[in-house]
Amino acid sequence: IDMKTTSGAHINWTYQEFRVDGPEDNYRLHISQGEGTTGTTDGMAYHNNWPFSTHDRDNDTNSNGNCAATYKAGWWYRFCRHTILNAPHGSSFSWSNRSIRLSDVEMKVRPKACTAAASRQCD
Repeated sequence: IDMKTTSGAHINWTYQEFRVDGPEDNYRLHISQGEGTTGTTDGMAYHNNWPFSTHDRDNDTNSNGNCAATYKAGWWYRFCRHTILNAPHGSSFSWSNRSIRLSDVEMKVRPKACTAAASRQCD
């Protein structure tokens, strides 16, 4: 994950595993412990093993409403405002227990090495 804040700071985090289950488990997120920019803590770890929420599928812990509907963005919400990388541009959210606003963000995902290259099947 590569992020640039509106103040120009760059935050980068890498995970060895980033996996999402299928619809039968509400697209539950699985990530390994990450490594990232010095001085920041892992903002995604909070969402590990959590199902995805959308405006019509409320899987968060917020008893006062649906985080996805409030922030107009689907995400692996446990509670609102924590690491919402696909929130509307300029929205403020929490990463590393501090409030930030992003000007740019990229989540780069690649498959694990193929075990049978000829058949293009991957782990």
